[in-house]
Amino acid sequence: MPVYDYTYKTFEGARRGAIARWATIPRYTYMEVFSKRAFVWLFTVSWFQFVLRVGYIYLRINAEVLRTTLGIPISPGNLPAVDAAFFKNMIDVQMIFCFLFTLSIGPDLISRDLRHSALVLYMSKPIGRWEYFLGKFFSLFGLLMLITWVQTMLLFVVQYLMSPSNSEWRYAFGEKYLWITVPILLYSVTISATLSLLVLASSSLAKNARYASLGFGAYVVGTTMALAPILGEAIRVDNGMAVSPFFCGVRVGQAMFRLRENWPDISHLAAWLGIAFVWALCSLVLYWRIRNAARYGR
Repeated sequence: MPVYDYTYKTFEGARRGAIARWATIPRYTYMEVFSKRAFVWLFTVSWFQFVLRVGYIYLRINAEVLRTTLGIPISPGNLPAVDAAFFKNMIDVQMIFCFLFTLSIGPDLISRDLRHSALVLYMSKPIGRWEYFLGKFFSLFGLLMLITWVQTMLLFVVQYLMSPSNSEWRYAFGEKYLWITVPILLYSVTISATLSLLVLASSSLAKNARYASLGFGAYVVGTTMALAPILGEAIRVDNGMAVSPFFCGVRVGQAMFRLRENWPDISHLAAWLGIAFVWALCSLVLYWRIRNAARYGR
């Protein structure tokens, strides 16, 4: 079947090895999405929280100076501490932008190829099904990691560099704060991978990007706003809220950052199993759809 979408063109760049061939797919995906003004504006807004938190760190560290020189009645003891909860909350807020980026990029990643039977063209080149999957996966996963892990780690570095040499952040850095870098990475990976797999699975099940976005949104919002509360409250199912990837992600994040919070009402084991179930289900759907499309062009 001929392909009428003019976005498919012959690759004219230098040939790469087997390890880096898949990187061509996210490269051209980023070139396409960043050429859109609306996407650039959304990407810019996603950095506002980072700028605000940098300002807050500066204000908290220099609270004594501001109080004595400018007469501003600010006391460091009255301001929330920059601790594990501070960095987890940073990622939690960025989940809003992760969801928006996923809705704007993800639904069209595979559905467009299915609509034009383009997977046969991909497989006719020196690229395999796993390389195709990695290229599509990192087209979204890399962007989500940029606004979660990269921004939060930059904030962590800023806090360390701006802290006075006699502060806890310098004096007891390795003992009290260095461990936070591990949950920052793991929590960001959990959120980014879950959203990426969910939207790719939805995109592989529909040839229309609108239907794919509706399927993705219905699953995430439906399980969070409707199904999880019903199972958790109406019919009193223990750990019923674990059907929601959102609630599972929040609970897993609390465990990673060692926070003692009681919301949502899910055990840590149920939350991990809920995330594992979503990953396994999406992986099976993607394997089945990509294999069939590569063989039969549909």
